[in-house]
Amino acid sequence: MRGHEILSSIAWSSDVHPDTIASIEAAILDLDRKVHGTNRTTYREQELHFLLKDFITKHGGIRKAADAAGVSKSYLSDVDCGRRPAGDKILAALGLVRSVKKTFVKIA
Repeated sequence: MRGHEILSSIAWSSDVHPDTIASIEAAILDLDRKVHGTNRTTYREQELHFLLKDFITKHGGIRKAADAAGVSKSYLSDVDCGRRPAGDKILAALGLVRSVKKTFVKIA
């Protein structure tokens, strides 16, 4: 079972702190990379949000961060608030690319 499969099968209790969840998930993905030889760091949606917050803070606000990423302030704000997904320009500004993995499950 690969790391992303393990993560998708975990049902977290509501009393588990989000930082604890993020730490455990990162450890599982790190182990998966070591076992399967993938040296690239992967980020989940929640981690992407923290990277975006850091990006905005480092640029001194959402307007300057939007200019640096080459997107509108309203679009960056929507992504920051979770109303829209991060597009390629925002991902590139964060030094990331989208990774799509398709998995299949046998019905019977």
